[in-house]
Parts: sequence; structure tokens; C-alpha cells
Amino acid sequence: MSEKITTDSEIIGGKPRVKGSRVSVEQIYEMYTIREMSPEKIAEVLPTVDEEGVRDAIKYAEENELEKERSTLRRAVSGS
Repeated sequence: MSEKITTDSEIIGGKPRVKGSRVSVEQIYEMYTIREMSPEKIAEVLPTVDEEGVRDAIKYAEENELEKERSTLRRAVSGS
């Protein structure tokens, strides 16, 4: 996990978030992918998250999405 990404069961239900904020990785990734906002714009509209935190959140989300896809593929190949 990136230095900027953390989890805490007491904050936003334990979802991965940008350290020092209550902004989840999922929220940032949706802004990036669905709303097609740039990391710079996301950092601008989320004052508790800097651009580095936004980029780390996007990277974290993409890496975890890739791992989910690999896991699904392994299950499909193994027939489980």
C-alpha cells in the first residue's frame, strides 16, 4: 500500500482512503474514470487531498482492479 493510502476501521468503514482525509480511493477513482476529471482537477475540488494523494489513489485502485481481474480469471480457468 502506498504511503498516502491507508485504512482504519473507524474511518469511512475501513475503506482505503487518502491519509489525512476522509476521501476514499473509490471516490477519487470514480471521479477520474466516470467523470473523466484530471488528477489536478480532483485535487482542486477536494481540498483535503493533494495531487500526489490523488495519483496514489488512482494507482492503488488500478492495481487492485487488475488483481481482482486476475483472481476472477484464475477461478474461471480452474473451474471454481
